[in-house]
Amino acid sequence: MAPSFQQLGLWLAAQDAPASGGGDTLTQMGWLLLMIPIFYFIVIAPVRKEKKEQQAMVDSLKRGDEVITASGLMGTIADFEDGVVVIEIAKNVKVRMLKSSLLKKNEPKKEPAKKEETKEAKS
Repeated sequence: MAPSFQQLGLWLAAQDAPASGGGDTLTQMGWLLLMIPIFYFIVIAPVRKEKKEQQAMVDSLKRGDEVITASGLMGTIADFEDGVVVIEIAKNVKVRMLKSSLLKKNEPKKEPAKKEETKEAKS
């Protein structure tokens, strides 16, 4: 027969409480103080750096630049407004988007210059 919830509760209450560590408070605080800089350098600093780079990229954009938005739209910047950018995604199709939704500037891929092979005549 399975024990009831009441019997389990009584059994758990009858158990001895684990002895508290009684460790030094300064040691416990030391670990916490050590974790704060680690958390900063692992989580907060990279996010701040990425946000700063994103803002610099958005500030450097001008009309005619090709951009990719966070939603995946590709287009050319047609106009800027207050906090909003107008992107032309097709001929005579313009979309207004927040500047913060711009993901990156689309750089056309540069193909390596073809080397002209000169054939030397063997004599």
